[in-house]
Order: sequence, then C-alpha cells, then structure tokens
Amino acid sequence: MSDFSAASVSWLEATRQTATNKSTFQNTLVSNASTALSNATGVNLDNEMSKMLDLEHSYDASSKLIQTIDSMFTSLFQAMN
Repeated sequence: MSDFSAASVSWLEATRQTATNKSTFQNTLVSNASTALSNATGVNLDNEMSKMLDLEHSYDASSKLIQTIDSMFTSLFQAMN
C-alpha cells in the first residue's frame, strides 16, 4: 500500500509539473507574440487602450455639457414666451 501511495504521489507531482511547464510556455508565447505585434505595427496596446479610455471619458463629459446647455436654452426660451 505504501508503494502504491508513493507511486500515486509521484505521478501527481509529475502531472502538476507538466501542467506548470505548459502554462509557463503558453504565457511566454503570448508575451512574445504581443511584443512582436507591438514591434511590427509600432503600436503599444497598453498606450492605445489608455488613450481610448481618455477619449471615451472626454466624450462623456462633452455629452453632459451639451445636454446641460440644451436644457439651459430650453428653459430660457420657455421663460421668454
């Protein structure tokens, strides 16, 4: 029974190590592919995402400003009539 337990633990450890190695390899491939894409296109995805979020926030702020101005003009025109 003790030999079976030792063999099972050994097998599980080998399987865990294989899974860890595969995961590390896949992460390295993703990192290298992202770097290669960035180098080939001259585009840094992190910077572009940051710029896109800034643009989205600016758009939201501009939209709220236009709505407020529209509301003010509507109130002014109603007060004049």
